Amino acid sequence: MFHPHKSSKESLDPDVTLPRWCEQFCADRSRLKSFAIKREVAGLDETYLKLEIMRLARGLGYKGTVEVGIESPGSKVKFYNGARENRWRLKGWVKILLGISFLWTVAAPYLSLRTKKFGTYFVEWPFTRPEDETWLHSNPKRFLEYWAPAIRRVVAGKRFRGFLTSADRDRAVLAERAASGVQEQGWFDPTHTAL
Repeated sequence: MFHPHKSSKESLDPDVTLPRWCEQFCADRSRLKSFAIKREVAGLDETYLKLEIMRLARGLGYKGTVEVGIESPGSKVKFYNGARENRWRLKGWVKILLGISFLWTVAAPYLSLRTKKFGTYFVEWPFTRPEDETWLHSNPKRFLEYWAPAIRRVVAGKRFRGFLTSADRDRAVLAERAASGVQEQGWFDPTHTAL
């Protein structure tokens, strides 16, 4: 479900779809232009998840400070048209050169004033689907059960900075299985089931 919101002075029709939004962007004759798409996670009870993760850490006997942040990487994507200035603004070496030479004091205002900003288009990303019990995020308890091995391993290993990824979770599950004596099944084993 797509919901455009204005982040500039333009008034937006709430019934505008993402393809129509892109058509308007492409049809505009401005030399420099940009727009952004931001993903909003709907149905995520962050407070509940944070409290349960903190309870899990405390249950493992950890006595230090626990801070839990729930972030969604890649939640905002910015689009620029193909103008030369926009191609140059995205090059890393140009950013470094501007930073070292202090030319950013001229370039930043120039780009800011010359670029027509179409605002931000917000996309609603459902976290839960109560009607679909097979889906991992059908309820927060099931989500926590899925991530509990990785959280236990992080707390036990005292690794508190960074993000937990699916690879962290897979390593934790394999370590728990090895510690409990469960032999790992091969990928081609017909009895192998996905986690």
